[in-house]
Parts: sequence; C-alpha cells; structure tokens
Amino acid sequence: MGPVRLRLTVPLLLLALVPAGAALTGPAAAASTATVVDTGHSLAATVTGPGEGLLDLTVSAPGADWSAASTQSAVLEVDVDGIKATDLVVPSDTPTPRRVQLGTVTAGEHAVVVRLSPSSPRDTATVTGLAATAGQDVALRYAPVVFGRTVAAYGGTTQNAVDDAPVIGWHEANPGAAPGTTTYEYSVIWTNEDNGTGSPDLMARYGRTVDIEYAIRETVVDATGAVVSEVFQGPNHVDTVFQGRHEGSHPLLQTCTGNNNFCDDATTPEGATAPVPVGGPLRFLLGYDESRQPGRARESLVDRHPWVYPVMAAEQIREAKISQAVCLPQATDTVHICDQRRYLYLEVAKTTGEPLDPTGTLQPIGISLGVVLRDGRVLRGDRGIPGRAATRDVPVATTVELPAGVTADDVVRVLGFRVDTQPSFPDPGSTVTVTGLARGFTFDDGYLPRPSFVTSTRRVVLPQDGSGAVLWDRAVEGASPALPEFPAPAAAALVVLGLGLGLRSARRRDRGPRVTRGR
Repeated sequence: MGPVRLRLTVPLLLLALVPAGAALTGPAAAASTATVVDTGHSLAATVTGPGEGLLDLTVSAPGADWSAASTQSAVLEVDVDGIKATDLVVPSDTPTPRRVQLGTVTAGEHAVVVRLSPSSPRDTATVTGLAATAGQDVALRYAPVVFGRTVAAYGGTTQNAVDDAPVIGWHEANPGAAPGTTTYEYSVIWTNEDNGTGSPDLMARYGRTVDIEYAIRETVVDATGAVVSEVFQGPNHVDTVFQGRHEGSHPLLQTCTGNNNFCDDATTPEGATAPVPVGGPLRFLLGYDESRQPGRARESLVDRHPWVYPVMAAEQIREAKISQAVCLPQATDTVHICDQRRYLYLEVAKTTGEPLDPTGTLQPIGISLGVVLRDGRVLRGDRGIPGRAATRDVPVATTVELPAGVTADDVVRVLGFRVDTQPSFPDPGSTVTVTGLARGFTFDDGYLPRPSFVTSTRRVVLPQDGSGAVLWDRAVEGASPALPEFPAPAAAALVVLGLGLGLRSARRRDRGPRVTRGR
C-alpha cells in the first residue's frame, strides 16, 4: 500500500501524519494525531533542498521494553527519493522526540518516506510531530553513515536493533593544525557495549554504562570545503587513516567490534581474517548537529537527553549485570553493579601538574570522588579498588554508590581523593587540582535524573597523602543546580511527557525500567 505524498515546498516543513490511503483531515489532526506505522502504512512528504536534511519525529513502539529478552524495540526506516537514508531504533512505548539526518539533498523537492524497517523486531510503531529542514551547518556535510554491527559473536546481522543501539550523535569543531582548516570530530553514544570495560569500571571511571566513542575526525579546508585528512577510531581504539567509500561527502563506517569501534572497507572486523566491505541491513545517520557545551563532560550529552538513562538501565537488567549481591556493604566484583538508582552521578574537572612521572610524560594522576553522609559515613566511588579512578585531565563523570535508604538529602559533602594510577613506579608527586563540580544527581524510580543538587566552582589542590579534600559542602554551597547546558531540542515536550512518568515507572519496578522521554 503506497504512502500519501504531500507537496510542501517551504524550507522548514511539517510532514503530515497519515496512513497509506487515508485522507488528511486538517492541520490540527496532522499536529496532534499519532499515526501507526506497520507493514501496510507509511508516512510521506517532500523536503526542499539544497542542504543537509534533518528530520525530527516523535516515536514510540507499542509494547516495547528494552529490558525484555526479545522484541524489545521497533525499527523505522527513513527513505529519501526511494533510497534508504537511515534506520532508527525505537526502544520505548513512550513517545520520544528523536532526530536523524537525511543526507545531502540537492536543490528542488525530495520525497521523504518513513516506514517500518524489514529488520524491525516489533510489527508496529507510532509517529507524530514530524518536521524536516534542509540545514546549512557545515558540520552536517561530513557526518558519518555508520552501518550496524554484524559481528557473529554478538548476534545476527540486525543485532543493534535489540542490543547496543546507537542513540545519540554529536560533533565538535576545532581549528585544524594547518591555518585555514577546521577539524570536525563526530561521536556516537550506544546503550552499552558487549565487550570492553565492565559495568563496575564504567560506573566508577565514567559515571554511566552507555558507551561513548569518537567515530571519525574530518579536517576540512574552510574556504573550499575540501577534506585534507580523515582519521577514524579503528579496532582496539587505534586512530586509523580512512580508506573507505563516501556517500557524497559522508564517509561510510561500520561498528565492527564488541566495544563499538569502527571499520572502513580496508579494516578487518572482529572475528574476521580479512577486511570486509562495510554494509548490512541496518545503517544509521544520526543527527550530528549538536555539540558539547565547553567545559562539560561528554556525559552531559546524555543529561541533555535524559530518556537514554532508562534505556541504559534496562540493558543492564536484561544482561543480568544488576545484582543485589554486590551492593554496599557487600564486596564488589568485575561484572555486576547495584541498582543504578542507588548511585550519585557526579561530574568533575581536574588538572594534573608537574613533576613528570617516571615514564617521562605528564601522566595524569587519578581522582576518585566520595561523599560524607549525615551520619558521618564516608563512601568512595572507587571503593579503594585499583583501576577505578578517573584519570583524564578533562571534565569527567563518575558515580558514588549510596547505601539502601540513603537519599540526596543525606549527602552533606563531596570529597576528592588523589589516586596514584601507577603503583609499580614511585609516585612522582604531581599536583592534582580540582577546578569544579558541574552537577550531582540521583535517579528517580523511573531511572530519570532528579534535579542536580551539587555544583561547586572551588579550586582545590588534593592532598598528596590521599586523605581527601572537600569539594562541595551543603552548609557552604547549599543544594545547587547543574552548570548551564545547551537546551535540548523540544524541551517543552520533555516537560509535558515527564508528567506522571514517575508513578507509572514506580508501579513497574519489579519488571525493570520503562524507557521514557526523549531527544
């Protein structure tokens, strides 16, 4: 059954939401009515170029539950002029605003169709609130198309539809090494990684269990737009010169390892013995128009799209990585974590100074954050375990597990501890200076962040003896909101969608989190 095509020729257009063969009853219906997309129904409209197409849509998948063992999502396919532009994994039955790119659209009108993908685990999705633009942002021109992972060790050829789904893309633009050039770096956030850093280390060192990886760096001559350098993150996190194909100006990559590193046509995927041309049933051209607020951690992109946190928690539950047996005060292990609603999620910035370490480089000394509770207990995020300190001299996220029954109101101080990350060498005595805390929040019953109550601009040099220093004190700073962040697209919609979600999620706690709110 073919879609109804509406000819809309303004640069910013609304796509009408009509099932195939149905009549459009008016603008109000198009703006407010959710349309079912299944094997017999699709949505269509036209977008006017030239530019890089962007499509906003609010989506849900009836019955989807990302914590379930099967059919936990629907997959939508977006076509432009009859050619697939991108797939979109829909892991929730709650309406969630999302954004994808459509690729380069030339001058004139182009047909856009949203349909159910043949790779979709579930047989229906609902769509509303669509809008398309032909964007002029230069960064959009070089964003990568990333084909889904097909490594046999982790599932079938459509494994990203049910596991380690790519959910957020963004870019960072910086001056290139040569005058007159700009380097665009594109990064992707997945719901988790099947092979790589374990969940306890992810929570302690990075403050989350989603996986965040840079995909490719494109250095461009500003005046002409010519690409003079392309380097992507190959297997084992190795910077690799891109030797693959392009679709227009978009490089073609593929997720090809269990820890979400990338391959081009000339790179050997995990489990293979020779390079394999990129391709497969799923391809993703995420919306890379966003960028990170200066001075904020990469995890702030997830804060901006809080619906990702319930997805993150659901995948940990499905993969049996949540265990009461490792919750405080019991011993931890290398695989399991406690219920992710039991943690305080913090973001800290530090710098490491002289002297140089024994290897002759300025190796950052690590930091672990801790808290003091009203009853005097002191808890550390790394639990004193080697390898769980955050080491990067950039803003980083981390967590501190809280005992059962403890809430944000019970946290009276945040502490910072200097950690020697090279115990096989003498401690070089490098100074570690904390320059601020950007946010600190806990999750509600539905795994959504509560308002931040920790912010500090204190500049604190951590004691060399590892005894710790106060970075935030409730009696001094008081409960304070997070540092400023870019507003999320459709922020008003997020507020509306959030009403009542806490109660709904609380009723389902025995089944795990229901994915909520979005983009």
